Amino acid sequence: MHLPNTDNGNPKIRVNAVLPGFIEGRWLREGLGEEAYGRVRGLFAQTSALRTVCTPENIAGVVCWLLDGTNIITGQLIVADVGFGLGRPPAVAR
Repeated sequence: MHLPNTDNGNPKIRVNAVLPGFIEGRWLREGLGEEAYGRVRGLFAQTSALRTVCTPENIAGVVCWLLDGTNIITGQLIVADVGFGLGRPPAVAR
């Protein structure tokens, strides 16, 4: 990864990225349509480690955390996907 702040030598510039998972809300609902939105949201929630989906407020919290008190973090990809990337084993029939 190429970090712009290493080129100019300014240690106050930090470069990070927040990678959210499914974010519930109007934008995806309008883009997918109500039926598809409900189905996709349910699938994401069922297969994420935390069994839910992100809200805009969740992602805003991560961004604020990066802005406010983490002056030692740079060059990182912060995955905020409620554990979706971890995956969950399929449910076992009982």
